[in-house]
Amino acid sequence: MPTFRRTAAAVVPCILALGLGFSLGWSTAPYHETIQAEGRKAEAITAPKVRLDHVQASSSVGKEKVASPKDTRQQVVLQLLAETDPAKRSRSLASWFNDATSNEIHGVLQKLQTVSQENGSLDFFGEVIMAWAQHDLESATAFALSLPTGDHQATALFAVAAEQAAKDLQEALRWAETILPAGGMRNAAIKGILDAWATREPSEAIQYAEKISSLKTRVEGLQTIFSRWAQTDPSAAANHLASLAPGSTRSTLTRVVAMEWGRRDLSAALKWADSLPEGQRRDGAIYKIIDECTGNTPAAVAEYVQHLPAGILRGNAWSIATQQWAEVDPKAALTWAVTVPLECWENDHRYRPLAGAIGRWMEADPESATRWAATLENDADGEHLLSTPLQYWLSVDSRRAISWLQSLPPGRSRDFAVAALGSRLAWHNPGEHPFWLDTISDESLKKEIAVQADRKRVKHGAFFQLE
Repeated sequence: MPTFRRTAAAVVPCILALGLGFSLGWSTAPYHETIQAEGRKAEAITAPKVRLDHVQASSSVGKEKVASPKDTRQQVVLQLLAETDPAKRSRSLASWFNDATSNEIHGVLQKLQTVSQENGSLDFFGEVIMAWAQHDLESATAFALSLPTGDHQATALFAVAAEQAAKDLQEALRWAETILPAGGMRNAAIKGILDAWATREPSEAIQYAEKISSLKTRVEGLQTIFSRWAQTDPSAAANHLASLAPGSTRSTLTRVVAMEWGRRDLSAALKWADSLPEGQRRDGAIYKIIDECTGNTPAAVAEYVQHLPAGILRGNAWSIATQQWAEVDPKAALTWAVTVPLECWENDHRYRPLAGAIGRWMEADPESATRWAATLENDADGEHLLSTPLQYWLSVDSRRAISWLQSLPPGRSRDFAVAALGSRLAWHNPGEHPFWLDTISDESLKKEIAVQADRKRVKHGAFFQLE
């Protein structure tokens, strides 16, 4: 199900950066060319009732005068999307559509298409289509039908079908099942219908979805229903899962409910997940909640994970929590993770998320991350974790990398970092004496690394001889 309202923090800056002051100097006509190029079947594709059986994948857009580049109404709607309150944003969009011209609407949608292609999110594109469908279902549907096959068309069809289903469920089903061609267009519309249906009668929507012949479409339809149901009544959605046959579909839907419930009530969601029978379905629900909620409530998630029983479940939970926390605050994630007792981690669950968190920090603030990494000399994974800042500096400033290594106190972690540097030097400078070997204090490690360096030099020389 398209998540039209969930990525404001990530999408709005892109919208504003691209949208403020943008010009509508382009022609909007290409959006409303007919689909004749895709075959005569396009002529039979119509919008759902209001009744709109006459609607084709074309419109009069482009006939009116193109807006001035200085016009600000298009900028206004892009700024409206920065509103974090969904209800207020919906009211503001509805108000904007009352006075919007066709060119203004299509100019905004073209800009949102550009944004979605750059950041991978179709949320706001879908939300604007939904608002347009509420204002003018016929025009919004014509626009959706005119789009080329792909994610944007699927999102638009989902939106207009959901709006039509909210008005007339049976007519929406008739349109999707008999007018739209089988395949992606019909599937997108069916999912939009199921989304609207689930807000009123989720059990009936499930009965319909379970009769869909295509396994992929059936599962996607059920995901749409349970996602919407869990947003309004997660307990009821979770209880209904028990009536489904065991298998991969139920496990998938369990994760969907876990994600939506966790967003709304972390404590209740975790309590429910813990109550599930031990096994992959329970573990998957727990992982999904942690994955979804750590960024917003890291302390609460950490407290929960800390009390999980020792084993693979806890080790994976620590790893997921660290990775997700690092996405929003790598320094805090690392400061917390290194205090977790080693016995709480399983196998290599500790090294990988910590290395990933250091990498995220290096992207934002390499100097601070490097200074922090230097304190890991005595850490159990220090010999591996120090390689992350080293590799970063080698890629941007090799002198800085060497200087940093020289500042580290003697020890095994420093030895391994020097060995990593030496491995690179042995490849790029095969004729040089491995002076860096002399700085390794561990004699056994020094011998091991020396042998490896000799092999690299031999391979390197042979490679260039072949050339």
